[in-house]
Amino acid sequence: MNSAELQKEGEYMSLSTRKSVTIHPSSALFHCKPAYVIYNELVQTTKCYMRDLCVVDADWLYDTAPTYFKKKKPGG
Repeated sequence: MNSAELQKEGEYMSLSTRKSVTIHPSSALFHCKPAYVIYNELVQTTKCYMRDLCVVDADWLYDTAPTYFKKKKPGG
C-alpha cells in the first residue's frame, strides 16, 4: 500500500493516505518524475520524503490489488 502517484502539479500523492509526499534527495530517482512509485518508508523532516523507491506501472498496482486501486480510464 506504500505507493504514490505523480499529480498534474508535479507533486506526488500517497495513494493510501492521500498525503503529499516527495522523493528523498538521496534517491537515484530524485531528478526523475515517474508516474507511479512504491516506497519502503516515509521520513518526515521539512517535507514528507519517500525512501527506498521503485518505479512501477499503474497496471501492476491494479493487477495486484484491484479492490484497493482504481483503474484509470485512458486519457484520464
